[in-house]
Amino acid sequence: MNSHPLASRGAVLASGALALWLAATPASTFAQATVFAEGLTNPSGIYVDDNGYLWVASLGTGLDDAGVYVVTPAGEVHPFMAGLPSALVMGEPSGASHVYFNNDIELIVVQGEGARPESGSVFTVDTTGFTPGDDPLATGDIGEIFAISQFVTGELAGGQSNPFAMTFVPNSDVAYVSDAAANAIVQGDDGGLSILAQFPNIRNTGAQGPLTVNAVPTGLDYHDGTIYVGMLTGFPFNEGAASIRAVDTEGNVSIYLDDLTTVVDLQVIPGGGGVVFLEHRFAPDAGRLYKYENEQLTEMATGLDRPVGLRIGHNGEVYVSLLSKGEIVVVEGVVTDAKRELPERSRPMRVEAYPNPFSDGVNLAVDVTEAGPASLTIVDVLGRTVHREESARLEAGTQRLRWDGDASGRISPGTYLYRVEVGGSVFDGVVVKQ
Repeated sequence: MNSHPLASRGAVLASGALALWLAATPASTFAQATVFAEGLTNPSGIYVDDNGYLWVASLGTGLDDAGVYVVTPAGEVHPFMAGLPSALVMGEPSGASHVYFNNDIELIVVQGEGARPESGSVFTVDTTGFTPGDDPLATGDIGEIFAISQFVTGELAGGQSNPFAMTFVPNSDVAYVSDAAANAIVQGDDGGLSILAQFPNIRNTGAQGPLTVNAVPTGLDYHDGTIYVGMLTGFPFNEGAASIRAVDTEGNVSIYLDDLTTVVDLQVIPGGGGVVFLEHRFAPDAGRLYKYENEQLTEMATGLDRPVGLRIGHNGEVYVSLLSKGEIVVVEGVVTDAKRELPERSRPMRVEAYPNPFSDGVNLAVDVTEAGPASLTIVDVLGRTVHREESARLEAGTQRLRWDGDASGRISPGTYLYRVEVGGSVFDGVVVKQ
């Protein structure tokens, strides 16, 4: 079984030479991709929220320093969560590998293999009240934990597990997780966990290595009854040995696209009809971004240095994480009809609370780019709603909302969380009553 989605146990002898090669390679110049954000530590999976913010998982360096970043639409990088488990597995870091939202406020993190209690799991984190620039959250802020590796190692022979990526069935409680060590897809729903499919080894067509190699699942995405799964394969990572598999909800597996090399992530094009995907390729500046649509394969970008995660943006651009360089790059114009399925990306709504702390009441200056129906919700630290009001409409520009904290006669001094919603934009913040 494979230990890590980016490093086979059979590749130990090659890892030292590869590390020296990477260290000696000069910085790349991207002809088809531009740097969007930099200064991240081993970035992995990416999620783009409705306001155009990027949430990026970090594998860390192996010193329990994995985490999650939030990147503003202007490319500013802020830590959202720090101190997550990060361990070295065959010389590669294993930490937070992918992130997702299942609603407006709850972030879901896929955590790779390791020795800490949070390792080998999928867990939730409430993002309510967090503003980029705030102090990052820590493991004490983790909500519910789903012990994927504990289930997998008890269910399958071999005793290895490494959760890597995740996808959801819309409007349901069903989710699927790729396990890059058990070479399996785990299904989760209200009934618990089960193994949907396990991928057998494939024949090694190369001149070196074992007779068979692992069929290692990496990125996956659900669309219209099918889970599309990228396959990395194991050492020696032969050219053309990888594929994208199609798995139905009964666990039946078929080949969607083959003759590929080290596929690490993919996303179904909005509306269906194709996918975008990454080939990692274990060499400097050798990664590639492809689009497969209407049975036509198009190379969208080359020269990517160890790409790991991708996500389609709101205007058809694709964001790609580069592991070694600690960068997010963007490739424009990949998906030409993305606007039909994804909301337009606009400048996020800004809200400023004043005075804060307050004694009698607090004003909220709401700067919004598009008019729309508005609401203000106030909750206490226990999650209880203490105030809610709705406005028929706020016009574009800077408008004011107000919460008279003492109007009800039952508001005690303390910290309160507010949420302002205008049209499709949401802003969360914190106010303190003295």
